[in-house]
Amino acid sequence: MSNENRLETLLKDDEGGGLRTKLNFDALEDLNRDLALRTKILRNRVVELENNFYSDSCWALRWFNRTAATAVFLPLVATIAWATFAVLKQDSDLSQWPIAVALTSIGALIAAGGQAFGWHIRYQAMIAARWKMTGLRTRIDQRLVAWIVDTDKLGELSGEDWNKLTSDVETWQATFEQILSEFGTEYGASLTPPQITK
Repeated sequence: MSNENRLETLLKDDEGGGLRTKLNFDALEDLNRDLALRTKILRNRVVELENNFYSDSCWALRWFNRTAATAVFLPLVATIAWATFAVLKQDSDLSQWPIAVALTSIGALIAAGGQAFGWHIRYQAMIAARWKMTGLRTRIDQRLVAWIVDTDKLGELSGEDWNKLTSDVETWQATFEQILSEFGTEYGASLTPPQITK
């Protein structure tokens, strides 16, 4: 099989009609089972986490938007309620209402704003991890395509090839672990309560 035929078998265009070309991993398993099996678990986990990080980042962004809207909406409602009550009552006993409304509004603003900040950090951590996983998957896929194109005998890897492949897999594994470690640190920071300085 020529290199051109190998590439046609290995690569598939994006189903949505886009310009992206993807690795057809099923075809890789047919062309070189040893190579596919050696990389399958790590690559599948990278793809899975890439998708999970994307869907989770969308979820965090929705909650960030809702919480930020709440931070603006609650003080506004409290102020309008106080103003309406003051106009309808026109009572001298309402002198303490502005303080109560202001404290309620400030408390709601701090609580909702702090929570919104936490959602923002979560979104930031997940979207960053998603793109790092996309980069890692692209690196793995590109290397696998190169392995197939450069291999003379399909389905067979020489001892030197195995050593190079082992080195590549170890590098990918280290990158994968680093991405997860960075994500854990950044995401964990979003779960700490907000601190208000004096």
